[in-house]
This record gives sequence, structure tokens and C-alpha cells, in this order.
Amino acid sequence: MPGTAIDTAQRRDTYRLFRLNGQPIFAVPTKPRRLRLAGIARYQPISPKRAAYRRLIRLLMQLGADGLVSRAVADPVDRVGDPTRNFDLESWLKHVRKDLDKAATCAVFWPPQRERGRVYVHIFGSDLRPIGFAKVSFDEENDIRLDREEQMLRDLAGDGLRTFRVPHVLSAWRDKATGHASLVMEAIPESARPLPNAEDSYPAACVAEFAREPRRMSAADLQQTSWWAAFESNLGLDHPAFTAHIRTHLEAQEGAKVCRTHGDFGRANIVLHGETPWIFDWEESHPDGPVMSDDVSFYLAVNKPRSSSDSATVIAGLRDRFSTDADPVRRVAVMLALAFRSTVAPRSAGGLISHWNQL
Repeated sequence: MPGTAIDTAQRRDTYRLFRLNGQPIFAVPTKPRRLRLAGIARYQPISPKRAAYRRLIRLLMQLGADGLVSRAVADPVDRVGDPTRNFDLESWLKHVRKDLDKAATCAVFWPPQRERGRVYVHIFGSDLRPIGFAKVSFDEENDIRLDREEQMLRDLAGDGLRTFRVPHVLSAWRDKATGHASLVMEAIPESARPLPNAEDSYPAACVAEFAREPRRMSAADLQQTSWWAAFESNLGLDHPAFTAHIRTHLEAQEGAKVCRTHGDFGRANIVLHGETPWIFDWEESHPDGPVMSDDVSFYLAVNKPRSSSDSATVIAGLRDRFSTDADPVRRVAVMLALAFRSTVAPRSAGGLISHWNQL
């Protein structure tokens, strides 16, 4: 079909790099304009300010005036990143084209936290439709996260899922120049819609399926898990009473129940395609997470605290929601879930644990 395929000459064209407050937000190939529009359509803003920015850029693209707010660069990642990374976007794309589509092209996005040491890449086929989504690591911490996500996605795909879908792994490798990981996954369907922002949208059947049957782990073994070590490193010393309470009750209860957990379970990582949930972003998953981790994570995602006073209200609601004051076993299970949460979001978890202690 004329005008849809990306020819070889266009592949080496410059990119247009868009910034907000001096920081890179995304980059798309200069030509064709339809590809720039396809790229901005995959941008998911995390704030009203970024949503307004997306609307503005889309309008400028439609008018053919987005060159006024972007800069032409040969390699957007190299220009804004650390040159010692030795990352070459065109070489990376050659690998993708070999595995997915020889005419594939891409749009590059940066996480809001520049220190995260990664970029995200949406991959488009010759018809300019999304065919893949990639996470590209630039440091060892992200390598570990991507390796963990790849393994979990492959394990889940092998389970024959009935109640939900996960993106299939399309390709995974270590970049020869940087030595760091790239993970390419199936693109989320364009028609997928967000999960409602309500507690009753919690997909309990999906959690039960991927968690499998909970099992009891001894106090000694639980305290040898990687997430417990991370909790103690991040927050344990700052909240000795909270940690001591968990230890005491673990000994009294002869351990606690654990299961396979998503780790960062909230509506931001779930969409609905038709009536089927797609669950993604399994970087924080763990085979031996506290049994209530995903329940608590979802509750906190819906009732996200915006301030210190909000944290107190959220914790009071959490204790009421899960009846922690009436059931000591459940209380410790929720405390363990908060400890696990500190490995994903230490700052917010620390504030919540402080208010837990006050109550």
C-alpha cells in the first residue's frame, strides 16, 4: 500500500527529539508524519501536565508544525544519554528487524525518573501498526529486573492461562556493545482500555490463578529471601518496632504464607482487551512473596496517598479493609505486604509504615 511502508532510506533519517522542562520525553523518526502520530499515540502520560503536553504535541503534529518544539538528532539515545554506554539505536533496531519485521521502526520514550537507567521503545511494522514493546537496560540493576520479568513471562505463558493474558516474549538478548539487557514483548492491543479506578475492579480470579496455592514458609527461610533483605536494607533499621513485631509473630505463628506475586499490582499495569485482562510489568515479581502483597498493592494503587495526612488515612482504611485489628494472623500478613512494598517504592512505603506504627 503506497505511503505506508518505511523504506531503507527513511530508516536512517534523523529523529525528532521532544523535551519537557529540559528533559527528553520521546523521540520519533522525522518521516513519515503518520509514524510520528503513531508514536505519540503510544505515549502514556503520568500527570495532567504531561497529558496536556501530549495533546499539544499531537495537535502540532497534525498541523505539521511539531518541528517548532522538537530538535532533529541522528541518534536520540546517544545525544541525551551517557556516551560511555556505547548504545547505538540503529544497531539495536537491526537486531529487532531480524527477529520481528525487516521494515520495523520505532519511537523511543524515557521514564520520568532519568536515574532509572533505561529507555522504552515502541516498535512499529511496515504498516505503522505496533508490533512490539521493548525495555532497554543501561545498568546491572535493570538487567536483573528485565531478566526477572522475562523469566516470569515465560513461566506464565507455559501455565496455559485461563483468566488473563500476559504479553508474549518476542526477543531477549544482551547488547554486544553495552553488555546490558533488552527485552522485547508483544504490544498491548491498541483497543485495550484502562481498568476502572475502583477497589471493586480488583481481578481476584487472575491473582488466584498466577499466585497458585499459597504455601507456608518458616520464619528462618522467609528472612533469607531477597525481598526481606531489601526491606531490611531500605527501611528495616528505620522502623525497628515494626520489624520486631513481624519477627516476633513469625516465630509465634511458625512462619507465614507466601505465593507467587506480581509485586507492583495496580491498575497502571492492567488493561482490559474486550473482557480479558492483560497484566504486564512483572519486573518486581517474586516466587515467594507475602501472600497478601498484591491485595495490598492494589488497594494502595487505588487509594494512593498524596501527603503525610493522606498516608494516615490510607493506613487506617487499609487496616479496616483487611480487618487487621481483629485478626493477628492477617495483621502480620498485611505488615509483611508493606515490608515487601518497600522493595518497590521505599519512600512511600516508609511513610505508610510510620503511620502504621502510630496507629
